[in-house]
Amino acid sequence: VFNDKYILALPETANDTDYVNIEGIIAHEYFHNWTGNRVTCRDWFQLCLKEGLTVYREQEFVSDLASRTLRRIEDVRTLWRAQFSEDSGPLAHPVRPSEYSEINNFYTATVYDKGAEIVRMLATLLGREGFRRGMDLYFERHDGQAVTVEDFLAALGDANGRDLAPWLVWYTQAGTPQLSVDGSYDASECRFNLQISQQVAATPGQEHKQPLPIPLALALFDRDGSRLMIDCDGVASGVSETVLLLDKPSARFSFRNLGSEPIPSLLRGYSAPVRTVHSAHWRSLAMLAGHEDDGFNRWLASDSLARELFAACLHGDLRGGGAFDAWIKSLRAGFEDAALEPSTFAEMLTLADEGTLGEALTEIDPEALHGARSQLEISMAKALESALLDRYHALAVASKEGMDALAQSRRRLRNRCLALLCAADSKHHALAHRHYRDALCLSDKLTALTSLVHGQDADSARVLDDFAAQYSDAATVMDRWFTVQATVPDEQTLSNVDTLTRHDDFRWDNPNKVYALLLGFALRNSRGFHRVDGAGYRFVADAVIRLDQTMPQVAARLATSFGSWRRYEHRRRELMRFELARIQNVRSLSADLTDIVRRSLAEIFTAGSPVC
Repeated sequence: VFNDKYILALPETANDTDYVNIEGIIAHEYFHNWTGNRVTCRDWFQLCLKEGLTVYREQEFVSDLASRTLRRIEDVRTLWRAQFSEDSGPLAHPVRPSEYSEINNFYTATVYDKGAEIVRMLATLLGREGFRRGMDLYFERHDGQAVTVEDFLAALGDANGRDLAPWLVWYTQAGTPQLSVDGSYDASECRFNLQISQQVAATPGQEHKQPLPIPLALALFDRDGSRLMIDCDGVASGVSETVLLLDKPSARFSFRNLGSEPIPSLLRGYSAPVRTVHSAHWRSLAMLAGHEDDGFNRWLASDSLARELFAACLHGDLRGGGAFDAWIKSLRAGFEDAALEPSTFAEMLTLADEGTLGEALTEIDPEALHGARSQLEISMAKALESALLDRYHALAVASKEGMDALAQSRRRLRNRCLALLCAADSKHHALAHRHYRDALCLSDKLTALTSLVHGQDADSARVLDDFAAQYSDAATVMDRWFTVQATVPDEQTLSNVDTLTRHDDFRWDNPNKVYALLLGFALRNSRGFHRVDGAGYRFVADAVIRLDQTMPQVAARLATSFGSWRRYEHRRRELMRFELARIQNVRSLSADLTDIVRRSLAEIFTAGSPVC
């Protein structure tokens, strides 16, 4: 039995993301023929060997079909939002856990997404040909067998004459590594030194951490944005990109024959699932955001600069000492760069969501977080308003181009321009109404609907009714109608969500409906869920208790929305803990829900202070 929305699609009822998801999920299940079936797992503890490895294969397949950069950005955003959050809370666990109470609760972002990242690191370390040799040997050696992570590492290592046993710690140790990076330039010796250290905060049952092998894909740029040749011990001569390996608590890498201080571009392609704290000046980030030739790291530099500005907004300093103007200048360069993929540029124009931005804070105040992010987005939209309007009109044909990768990429950018225009000034709501009326595909229609509803347009209720009338017979589209309303960033959204649970198209016994409305509210609406009076918490806790009677796995999934309760300011922290305790005290809880609540409330965990 499989969810048919990931198998079947029609242009009238599926958006661009649906088509990509179907390609990826069908590929994922097909790839299980080898990674999971013909070579299967010896026991449930090896689940990552089935899922993490297959997720990596799926990611590579979809990247080859469309935009490699966009797929990497989307995968990393998911990693940051779901897995990093998991790693920093009481539900943290290793990719290969040493114990479990309920196996259903270990189909997690850690097993799937972090598991895939470990495989990607090994592929980066071994190179394309070396990794393929290792996979060929793995299949040849173990076809028809039930194996372990150790067998997988042994096959990759034997095929390449390398001992990969040290990589086992990635599978057995929970937590997200944090890298501290400091660069210094010695003009007298024309030498640039990069000091890098790693640290992992304590997680449940693991107070002391071992250093991990971390591949660091690196390039060096001059101040004009040109790549430099790398002259460093252990690096082949004549290369402008290399992979360094940090396998100790700290290491110093020295680069020679540099006439001026370079700008390092670290973790190209996001070569390791880590957080970084570095001394890079905003001017260096702005240069990379405007000139980097690795699409992912160009986006990453822009995202890093936006995060610095978000932190400045939290402290009442939007301009960031000139950083805001530099960020806007780098984004203006994107409008002029014909070689920049439209989808990549669309992501550069998209700020991280509130949940991801909150990961950088030691104590989260949802109202302050929402205010700072909104201020930054509106200021960016206003500064780029004329360029956004010009590009929106220039891409008018994108909606008529079909479902190929380029058409989807152009649509993505056009729709992002519309969303930002509506954020910049409500006068652009007229444009959104026209966009909705003229839409030839669901992606365009949903963008316009979201812009109007989230922008609290005076006529948004009528547009919602019109959308529901058009798609009342399309269950998967109505799921999105629920989500659009559940994610309106307003404290009053809770009342509307409660009303929607009694809507004719909502069903408490349908997981897709529950995820669309209730999980959308709990995980994607920080202001609504985290109301200071605790009403959002009570509502979700009541839903968890109700759902546990009929769909315990869905109830357990919804209960994870309380997982990061320790990281909020005192009042909200106590309110969330109260609701978790109330759920725990209900008689005859399912094993699925009991496991999540027990681990969430466990006192053995001392939260670290994660930094992005």
